[in-house]
Amino acid sequence: LIFSDEGDYDYVIEKGWEKAVPKEKAFYVNIGINIEDNDRNKEEYKLDDPALEEENTFKVIYSGSVRTVNNLKLLVDAGKIIQDKGYSDIRVLIYGGGDQVDELRQYCKDQSITNVQLYGRMEKKYVPYILSKADVCAFCYQSTPLLRFGGSMNKMFDFLASGKPIIANAKMGYSLIEGRGAGKELDSNDAEDFAAEIIKFHDMPKSERDKYGTAGRKVAEEYDIHNLCNQ
Repeated sequence: LIFSDEGDYDYVIEKGWEKAVPKEKAFYVNIGINIEDNDRNKEEYKLDDPALEEENTFKVIYSGSVRTVNNLKLLVDAGKIIQDKGYSDIRVLIYGGGDQVDELRQYCKDQSITNVQLYGRMEKKYVPYILSKADVCAFCYQSTPLLRFGGSMNKMFDFLASGKPIIANAKMGYSLIEGRGAGKELDSNDAEDFAAEIIKFHDMPKSERDKYGTAGRKVAEEYDIHNLCNQ
């Protein structure tokens, strides 16, 4: 058995199946990332977007699907709270397609949320450059008991490879984010909590944010697909 989450064998234990499925038959290989492709794409595929180049804004960036499971209304609501608190330099940029894009755009319009922008579907090759412009990557997900076994999401490794700090709304077992010093996991679907954490990262010295990003990049390099193939 090859599991993609580090704690998946815990499920076997929970079910009492250890004798039928001995640990020596179970292996863990995460989805990982191709660091070489990631870094090459960052240099070759640059997106012409003034919002990304704005030097005087603190950019909170999400890239990935925009569907119910991604829980992005939480991030949009956090943006509104930040706006209402008067942090005019914080921008939330959401890149990705899905059946909630139009719904969230309309929600922003109805609620007069001006610091959140949804771009819709973006080709994967642009993601490394987009994330390179982030001050913080926002990892939004529906909290589910399955996360106790760990995580193997594409976007998580995109964020780790970017070398930027990550704020996640869901705690994961065997964490590659908070557990490895790459960011914070809140275990909360409260937009107030998410907004407060964004503001905390906004207010901290850049040198401190960089420590999170450096730690995340090391994790991504550890999970480079060339290493995983050797496993």
